[in-house]
Amino acid sequence: MSNASFSRLGGLLLILSAAAGRTAMAASIDDVEPSTNVNGTLGLGQIISAEAMGQGRLSLTARGNLYQQAKEFPGGPKKNAQITTGTAGVGFGVNPYIDAFAGLAFYNLSGSDPDNGAGLGTVTGGFQGSIPFSEKIPGRVGFQLAVLAGTSAKQINTNHADGYNYFETRNGTDFSLTFTQSIVFKSLLSFRLHFNEGVVTSLQQDKTALLLQGAAIEFAPAPSFILGTEFHSRTVLKDNRDSDPMWFVPSLEFRSAKNHLNVQFGSELSLTQERPDLPDRALEPWRVFGALTWSYNPNPGRSRDAEKARLDSLSRLALEEQARRSQWMADSLARKAREDSLMRAGMDDAARRRADSLAARARQDSIALAEARKNLADEKSRRTDWEKEFLRTGVLNLEALYFETGRAEISINSKPYLNLVGRMLSKYPKLQMEIAGHTDNVGGAGANQKLSQDRSDAVRLYLVAAYSELQGHLTAHGYGSSVPKTSNKTAEGRQINRRVEIAVLNKDALKEYE
Repeated sequence: MSNASFSRLGGLLLILSAAAGRTAMAASIDDVEPSTNVNGTLGLGQIISAEAMGQGRLSLTARGNLYQQAKEFPGGPKKNAQITTGTAGVGFGVNPYIDAFAGLAFYNLSGSDPDNGAGLGTVTGGFQGSIPFSEKIPGRVGFQLAVLAGTSAKQINTNHADGYNYFETRNGTDFSLTFTQSIVFKSLLSFRLHFNEGVVTSLQQDKTALLLQGAAIEFAPAPSFILGTEFHSRTVLKDNRDSDPMWFVPSLEFRSAKNHLNVQFGSELSLTQERPDLPDRALEPWRVFGALTWSYNPNPGRSRDAEKARLDSLSRLALEEQARRSQWMADSLARKAREDSLMRAGMDDAARRRADSLAARARQDSIALAEARKNLADEKSRRTDWEKEFLRTGVLNLEALYFETGRAEISINSKPYLNLVGRMLSKYPKLQMEIAGHTDNVGGAGANQKLSQDRSDAVRLYLVAAYSELQGHLTAHGYGSSVPKTSNKTAEGRQINRRVEIAVLNKDALKEYE
């Protein structure tokens, strides 16, 4: 690749990185599509992730590759030949732990007479699984089984299983088994480590078994793009001196939260030197590639919705059971009253005393009910204006909460105010609330987002420590300067935009406290 090509590629990287930086705050990591490999399942480039796609998710991937033959040797194209290959892949989540995939490769060879031409390459199909570990455990373990059916009239590279495109233009049939491991840290801006170990065996007698190894680092400094690094090796098991190509793959992937599209490009760079005892090289110096993936999940946030539905169902069942018991008691007392009425004429003194006791208990229950209603009315009358506004709108701006400039430590003068807020929130145990931190636009977007997150975390920790009953009812999220209330052009506007708010997430529950 010429210096001019590298310069143009560098300029494109800078432009796309700047665009990603402007949209990084527009979505969270959970809102964007995951990274996929050439098969359309989860992974990075050609690395396979041990994570499952999820039931019902569909991914369509198209990848194109280009390189130039740098040196002519037996089993490969002529020097300076242009080799273009591509793969169309589809992946589908059969259930929460099993994915199926299929792919079709194609190729074009030019500048290598008389072998020039284009055609279909290898047809790939198979499935992969993931062991159902708990989401609290960062480790994932899985496997992949695949069939590689060659359809090419002539294989482009036939030397010692070398060449980036060795499996893309096979004219035989291979079977592969790959074991996968992944370490996932979503809290660290979606940081992942992937490890693959696989074996490929062929039905062709002149093809020996191969050992495939790979490792990758996947890092998302912002939700909208991923930096990827992969290492691959391919070794003949019979004699590893005969073939041991290794290559390095840096890549950059841009992700969209709205149209389900991912765009990836990068380069494969050889790490293996020419063999001193053989007239050929293990790999060409470089190959560039680009990929486009469309992925669709019909059930976003299904786990969160299922858990919420389960809790709502349990709550409804408990209320229904309580209502049935109350109705049974009421019916029982009514039947007892009718029976007592029929027998009242012949009751002796003991029966009359029992009836009087039941009447007295009924009066006490009536008084207790009236007292409870009065207490509820008194509680409503004692509500402050800001408490009434909070129950009406579901939003409370913490106007008396102060921090040092650029810091997240809560001012000591603000703690009595937070105690009042915590005491008020603890009276409404059915509310699920979010503490939202906001900043003005002074300073960098990344620093503002971190500051807003730190401040909202600090408020949540203080309230939960002071009122343990709020545990499980408060979450914290920092929005940086992405949600201003007014213009940041004036000092007054910036002061308004620097705020911490408490917002009710399940606003339907507010009706119970009217």
